[in-house]
Amino acid sequence: MKRIITTAAALAVMAGLTVSAHAFSTPPAPHSAQSPITKISDGAYYCDWFAIFTCSRSRGGAQAGANKYGGYVIDTDEIDGFSKGWYCSVKGPSSKSKARQNVKRAKRKGASSAYHKKGCGDFG
Repeated sequence: MKRIITTAAALAVMAGLTVSAHAFSTPPAPHSAQSPITKISDGAYYCDWFAIFTCSRSRGGAQAGANKYGGYVIDTDEIDGFSKGWYCSVKGPSSKSKARQNVKRAKRKGASSAYHKKGCGDFG
């Protein structure tokens, strides 16, 4: 009987160690705030800030803004928190302070309606 209790205790300890091992597993690596948006695909979901320079209903219209002010074009359908159905020239995702800096630079270049905004999605 003593042997059965000892074996049961050993199994309980082993089970506890297994649970502990899972509790200390390596967390997923954080995303890079400088990674470009390609499309929502890898399942990781983040909220970050964008400097928005111009928006258009056409990709070509937004690309003209990206060419003039820098950045790249996003499809707002892929970013939660953005109005759907637009293409925008942006820089980001980034910190709020970096987005504000990018807006100031674009305004100095003539993007009078540039602004910053928080959006969420899979930016990887």
